[in-house]
Amino acid sequence: VFNFPVNDTLINDEVHGYGSQKTYYEALREEGSRDAVWVNHDGFIITRPVDKRENFIKRCVGIAGDTVQVINGIVHINGKAQEIFPNSERMYKVINPSATSIEPDNLAAMGIEVRESQGDIRPITNGVVVNITNEEWGNLAPSNKALFTWYNYEPSSDLFPYYDKFPDSSKHWSADNYGPMWIPKKGATIELTRDNVVRYERSIRVYEGNSFETRGDKYFINGKEATTYTFRMNYYWMMGDNRHNSLDSRYWGFVPEDHVVGRASLIWFSWEGGPRWKRIFKSIK
Repeated sequence: VFNFPVNDTLINDEVHGYGSQKTYYEALREEGSRDAVWVNHDGFIITRPVDKRENFIKRCVGIAGDTVQVINGIVHINGKAQEIFPNSERMYKVINPSATSIEPDNLAAMGIEVRESQGDIRPITNGVVVNITNEEWGNLAPSNKALFTWYNYEPSSDLFPYYDKFPDSSKHWSADNYGPMWIPKKGATIELTRDNVVRYERSIRVYEGNSFETRGDKYFINGKEATTYTFRMNYYWMMGDNRHNSLDSRYWGFVPEDHVVGRASLIWFSWEGGPRWKRIFKSIK
C-alpha cells in the first residue's frame, strides 16, 4: 500500500474521469501544455502533500537496484522471468467472435468471471478480448481453451497506447513489451544523459526536492552544473495483477520509499455495484 506518487497535483473532477483515473500528468501529455490544462480544468486542480494522496495497492515486482522488463507479457527482473500468480489476469483474444458466444453467462459457465463495468470484455480491431485469470485459464476445459489465444499488446494495437507510458512517448513501449527500466537505489550514481534525464528527472526534482534545469545539452541541479546524480532514496516498481487493466508503474513510474504505507494482508471489504462476498475477509496472496 502506498500514497499515489503522481497525485501531488490532481484534477479533482471525478465526473469526467479524472482524479486517480486520469492523472494530471496524463492530461499534460494529451493537452499539450500546462497552460492548456489549467484553462481547460479551471477550478478543479489542487495540489497535495504526500500523506494526503490516495492510497493505492499494487504488487511490488521490483525493488531498488533491480532492472524490470516486460517481454511478451511476462515480467522479467534482472533478466529472469517471474512466475505468474493464480489471480493474475490478462486479455485473451476470442479466435472467432462471430461463432463463439461471449455473453457473461456463457463465460461464467466455462468458469470465467467477467465484470463488464471493469472492461473485462472489450472490442478490438477485428475482434474481441476477454480478461481471464491465470487460475481460470488453468481450469478451462481443452475445448474452451481452443476458443481463445494469448493476446499480446503491441504499441500499434494497445488499448492503452504507447504515448501514455512512463517515461515518454519516444520509447513506443506497450503494456506487454516494456523496458528495460532500472529502478533507482539509495547511494547509486547515474550519469546525466538525455535518456536518463527523461527517466529520472521527476525523482531528482520532485521526490528528492532538488531544482533541475536543462540548458542546451547541460544539466543544472540546485543551480550548479552536474554530469551525475546520486540518489538519496530507494524506489520500487509496482504492477497490478490485472495486467491489462492497471494504472501502475508502467504509466507513472517509481514509488519512492517515503510514499510506502505498508504491506496489505487482508481484504477487509470489496464493493462493485454491491458487496463482492467472495473477496471479503480473504487473505492477500
